[in-house]
Amino acid sequence: MTSLLTQVSPTLPLFLYAHSMGGMIINTYLDQNPEIAERVAGVIYSAPFFGIPEHLGMDPIRMQVIKFLSLHLEEFALSAGLSIHTNCRNKAYMRTAIQGMKAVPFISLGLMTSFFEALKSIESGASKVKYPY
Repeated sequence: MTSLLTQVSPTLPLFLYAHSMGGMIINTYLDQNPEIAERVAGVIYSAPFFGIPEHLGMDPIRMQVIKFLSLHLEEFALSAGLSIHTNCRNKAYMRTAIQGMKAVPFISLGLMTSFFEALKSIESGASKVKYPY
């Protein structure tokens, strides 16, 4: 991503678009690359993944248990707590997605721990966000 963003002419405004988990990825990337972030005129977020939904019941104790377990069982899969059918009601599409393993409602402990770290970074950097008022 860095090589692509550094090719943009410095005389042009640079805007980034991020949807869902891409919001977390772009936010984390810009936080870790301040020289690129300085060149960005703005980020357009579409339904950004900036937190874990409350209905999943991810309290601090569960987060600590997941972090501890991920040290030993990084690839262990957890149910994401979502029915795959909540994403799409087209049964033919869902059958194809599940059979092709393109959409599986599971997440590994290691990936979940990475999410926690990224969300912590997002929360700590929230004061840097400027709104175009």
